[in-house]
Amino acid sequence: MTPSASKKRYASRADPPSKRLCYSHPDSSNEVVGSEIPGTIKTETTAASAKGNEESDAAVEPRTAVVSYVPPLERLQHLCAQQTAEQETVNTVEGLLRFIEANDVIHSAVRARLRVIAKVVWASTHVVKTGEIARIHIVDEKAPETFDVMQRAFRDDYSRDYLAVDQLLITATVFGCTGDSPGIPPDGAIVTINNPSKVNLLMDKSCQLTIRLANLTFEQ
Repeated sequence: MTPSASKKRYASRADPPSKRLCYSHPDSSNEVVGSEIPGTIKTETTAASAKGNEESDAAVEPRTAVVSYVPPLERLQHLCAQQTAEQETVNTVEGLLRFIEANDVIHSAVRARLRVIAKVVWASTHVVKTGEIARIHIVDEKAPETFDVMQRAFRDDYSRDYLAVDQLLITATVFGCTGDSPGIPPDGAIVTINNPSKVNLLMDKSCQLTIRLANLTFEQ
């Protein structure tokens, strides 16, 4: 053997063996074998991976929500039940005062929750710039005094010191009516007022309501 042939044989033995890369898909037992190429990675898409991509695309497809039908009458019953549950009933002057102080009565949704039950002491007629108005003066629903005593005390004192009397009563104003108009409750009747148009405190002491006859019922 010549020295040059021996040198070539040893040189070939020193060359590092080529590295073999083995790729396997997690869902497949088939392996992909290839030679290492600097800067590149050999990949292979198998049938299993393609199927997985199709299933992922199907999973994000929009679905139509199923809404059960509720008849109009049933919706009305639910609405009335909800309003009744949220309603706040007051039957004293002090109770209305606390409601006004605790709530922002400028909002119609707040006033819609209010129901006032009280006893009529008397109704009076007044003339303002917009025309005639009726003022219904009402007191606690279950005031212990007899009606005659209350009426004499409050109505007789009203002309002398109406501000003092107004602090002890609730005044409900109806525009376009007089104290004798149809629909105005008689003296001594128990009235129920729902959803007044306006609610306020006069001089931070007197409870004032502006109402419509449609929102007022009464019984004697």
